[in-house]
Amino acid sequence: YINGNTGDCGCFGRYLQMTPLQALIKNAIMILMAIFLFKSYKGLNFKGVNFLFYGLVPASFVMPHVLNYVDLSYSQAYLSTRDKTFKLEVDTLNKYATVNLPPKNLSEGKQVIAFMSLTCPHCRIAAKKMRIIKERNPKIPMYFVLNGDKEMIKPFFEDTRASNISFCILNGKGFIFLAGTSMPAIYLVNKGMVENSLSYFSLDQEEIEKWMKE
Repeated sequence: YINGNTGDCGCFGRYLQMTPLQALIKNAIMILMAIFLFKSYKGLNFKGVNFLFYGLVPASFVMPHVLNYVDLSYSQAYLSTRDKTFKLEVDTLNKYATVNLPPKNLSEGKQVIAFMSLTCPHCRIAAKKMRIIKERNPKIPMYFVLNGDKEMIKPFFEDTRASNISFCILNGKGFIFLAGTSMPAIYLVNKGMVENSLSYFSLDQEEIEKWMKE
């Protein structure tokens, strides 16, 4: 109602995009199908084939960890709990960014640097809020470090309309090393040091402007 029928509901990730209206229609159809099945279908008798349940359910929990095992040495080195204030190794961006080289002044003065996934719905909310803040106060220096496939750049900016904020693409361990594991990660950076971090719902223009003046 507020934003119109634009953007992607995110129900199926990057593989099947739907507008909000298409998602509502999909939900209505699924509800009608569920009501029909509940009223008309008595179910199956699974006696004798319980091995499907006892075999597939545990396998569904185990296989993701087998196929995407945790690198403990990497986790201990890079994903440990950080202090509230820490140095952001922005030189990593210049070394590993695959789309657009970041400006050299990211380690100078005060910057609002946001780490986002191109397919994360919360990241898109944050990007929209940052776009509005940037429109209201163009003097606030903002920068996006995005993670994802190049094909998702256009849909991301079509949805968020945040073309007024520069960005680069950083994938792999380099992104996790800087951003951590929670998306979006929005850092208030002063001369390369993170002084505070924000979430998509705690973004506030007045607080950022107050920090800029300190």
